[in-house]
Amino acid sequence: MQARLAFAILLALGLADLAVLNVSLAPQLATLDGPKPIASSNVKPSGTPVRPTVSQTVATVAPPPTQTTVAAVSASAKVVEPPASAIAPPTSSSVAVVTPPPTSTEPPPVATPPGAAMPDLIFDLDSHLVGNPTFLSDLKRVAGELRADSSKKLLVRGHSDAMGSPEYKKALSQRRAATVQGFLIAHGAPADRVSIEAASDTDPADPGNNPVAWAKNRRVQLLWR
Repeated sequence: MQARLAFAILLALGLADLAVLNVSLAPQLATLDGPKPIASSNVKPSGTPVRPTVSQTVATVAPPPTQTTVAAVSASAKVVEPPASAIAPPTSSSVAVVTPPPTSTEPPPVATPPGAAMPDLIFDLDSHLVGNPTFLSDLKRVAGELRADSSKKLLVRGHSDAMGSPEYKKALSQRRAATVQGFLIAHGAPADRVSIEAASDTDPADPGNNPVAWAKNRRVQLLWR
């Protein structure tokens, strides 16, 4: 009976020593075994993982990309210019301005009537001077024809419009005819084959009583004889 009691006491003492040793070596064994087990707060009693709270979730946000990428252009690349048709049209400030042709106070030349050496010479109001370059060129041509053909004779017939007194109109038509005669002679026409006549307003080219008709009647005729 005493022997059994002594064996029981020794067995209890051995188990106590093992418990003490286990307690002292447990922390060291835990560091060598690997990662710690998941905290029991994150595991339900049934073993299902618990959803982490907001405070426990750390969102990892990638930083925005920086604009450090520079497009490399090859030195051999050609720059293609747009065609001329692709260029924007000019604005309204560059619209082309068309200049109207200059107006002339001279009436248009009259066609050469039958038997005439040239179209009628038209004069300005109250003038006996010939200023139209075309008329001067035609007069030179007529003077050359008279000089070249001795059989030709010319009548220079002066006219006036309906304005003014009979004496004034007669004298003005005379001066116009004499001016043309002097020009022909000065350019080689024989004086004995160039005669003049003052018709005043008795034979108008246009019988109308208006400025357009009067402009046509201020004239000199050159008629072959």
